[in-house]
Amino acid sequence: MRRPNPAGNAVLCLAGKTGELSAGLLSGAIEEVLRYLPPTGGTDRFTTVPTTLAATKSSGPTRIVMITAANRDPDVFPDPQRFDIRRTPNPHLSFGRGVHF
Repeated sequence: MRRPNPAGNAVLCLAGKTGELSAGLLSGAIEEVLRYLPPTGGTDRFTTVPTTLAATKSSGPTRIVMITAANRDPDVFPDPQRFDIRRTPNPHLSFGRGVHF
């Protein structure tokens, strides 16, 4: 199985956008690459108590979280299929939240 290549993802996303990068938008570009092509598509999470998520009750402790889907949620990201280094805010979940971020 091929592993994601974050540096390669950045090259793919930023090709042809050098004019925008020279405008001082490197930080936004990095965040948008992480949102648009995250280093991982999903991850496991474990709950310690019964949990309800999106009106679905848990049947066990393991949940699979699809980061790619969360980073393309149209309720959070306007025009989520478009790569936009000026996107703000950009609350992507590529590195999770809390201490992991």
